[in-house]
Amino acid sequence: MTETKGTSHRPVLAAGSRLAMVWKGQREDRGLWFALWQDRERRWSPQQPVRVSGGAPDTRHAPGLWWSAEDELTLAWTDAATARIQVARAAVARGSTADEVTWTGRLDLGPDYVAEGGPVLGRFPGGALHLAWRARTGTQIRFKRRAADGSWGSGPKAVPSARSDADPAIVLADLDSRPGLLYRAPDTGQLKYRSLHEAADTPSTVSLASVTGVPAWAEIPHSWQGDYLRLMAWIPQGADDVQLSTSSETGGWSTPVVAKGIRPTKAGLSAAGYRGRIFLAWSGAAHQMIEYLRLTPAELT
Repeated sequence: MTETKGTSHRPVLAAGSRLAMVWKGQREDRGLWFALWQDRERRWSPQQPVRVSGGAPDTRHAPGLWWSAEDELTLAWTDAATARIQVARAAVARGSTADEVTWTGRLDLGPDYVAEGGPVLGRFPGGALHLAWRARTGTQIRFKRRAADGSWGSGPKAVPSARSDADPAIVLADLDSRPGLLYRAPDTGQLKYRSLHEAADTPSTVSLASVTGVPAWAEIPHSWQGDYLRLMAWIPQGADDVQLSTSSETGGWSTPVVAKGIRPTKAGLSAAGYRGRIFLAWSGAAHQMIEYLRLTPAELT
């Protein structure tokens, strides 16, 4: 994807009625950049990405992005000066390009939302939008579910037994049909999963090997019976190539395989399921330009 600006950070994908991507600028550029996938042309538009407008986000970390409604995106980032999480929204009309999207309603969530690293967003079919981040003090992961009226309020919750020392190494996932988290454990570096369901048990280990950066997760419909194909991707610590593992409703997770040629920076990578394909996006370790890949179910199984 050589038509985009470069970044050493992880680009963030969000799939809904459209496929969107946002990323932090390169080096001292603390702004955010935005692009939309054009289905007919099968490319990102515009060819020169646009800055996120509406308050000019100022951040040192990768942001969070998700569709809060069919035609509305929500963006979250950690403010560089205060470390508080800020959010903004944008209406995205059908057929529009990124330079036609305006971000409005910028909101500082307040002193209860101070983050180390960047926040992540996730919304599941029929569910509310969730925000998760790593606390500024310690390694505790916290989360908040947005209210039905669109407000965030105060009083985020800590995720019991879920701690991470990565930056942020947190991804909202749905491994057990509930919102959850994939993250890097601070003591072992192992990839862990923890459901956000209050009755959940202790975190489960996804990978025995140590991982680096932010893992990725995505799912797409896999059969007319309503089964889903799910994918996890991560960078093993000390390795260059990404490892992939897949699962379906009828089976467990496959033995991880090496995805040769996908070599991100140590920040990690992002994934999203969109129109029968799983998209992966990352910043290339060699040149720090954003790269992406579209994978079909046949290519994953």
